[in-house]
Amino acid sequence: MAHWPAMLPNPMMTVRLQDWVADFAGTLRRVLEFIDLPYEHYYEQDSRVRTFSRAVRQPVNARGLGRWRPYERQLQPLIVELAAAGIALPE
Repeated sequence: MAHWPAMLPNPMMTVRLQDWVADFAGTLRRVLEFIDLPYEHYYEQDSRVRTFSRAVRQPVNARGLGRWRPYERQLQPLIVELAAAGIALPE
């Protein structure tokens, strides 16, 4: 992700899925503040997504966290490179 701030002039905010799961309202406030939108009006909007996919109709949840763990052995080359780049994996 360090590539994008170096290449694009726009300010960027990184938000982890763990942040959304642990504190959705607080994370939403931070994101809306970052893009200079008022939190108070967020829930007044009709934000239904029209799509054939049911996945976008699910609330934010932790089901995806740690799904990589069963593949840890196969991912070792990537894990080694991430560690060398100073990127820590979530616990």
